[in-house]
Amino acid sequence: MFTRNPTDLLTCMCVCVVTTKLSERNRRKIYK
Repeated sequence: MFTRNPTDLLTCMCVCVVTTKLSERNRRKIYK
């Protein structure tokens, strides 16, 4: 699953981390 551009992979990872953190925050808001 390697792309030609290493920066693309980094961007994908960053997006993944951000989305997971956002979803976690939303879950806490919903549960509280």
